[in-house]
Amino acid sequence: MMTSIVAKTVKEANSYASPIMMLTMFPAFFTTSVGVNELGLYHFVIPILNIFSSYKELLYGVVNFEHILITVLSNLAVVFVLFMISRVMFLKDKWVMN
Repeated sequence: MMTSIVAKTVKEANSYASPIMMLTMFPAFFTTSVGVNELGLYHFVIPILNIFSSYKELLYGVVNFEHILITVLSNLAVVFVLFMISRVMFLKDKWVMN
């Protein structure tokens, strides 16, 4: 959403969003080389990486509620911060009226 606010056209917004979407796939590649028993606490605190780590645990039948709670709370914190940044950008006429 923030990239679309900054962009002037739809094509420009797509150019900004494509690398960001590609960056979200790197954590998935990172978790393929890590075993379920090797997952540390930092795997569940880092946004995007924590989702793939939780999926990996659940696929192997490991249900750890502490890891799921850490994943949910860290993602909620990141969403809240990004929402506030987007709100501030949206309220400024500079970004909205391009």
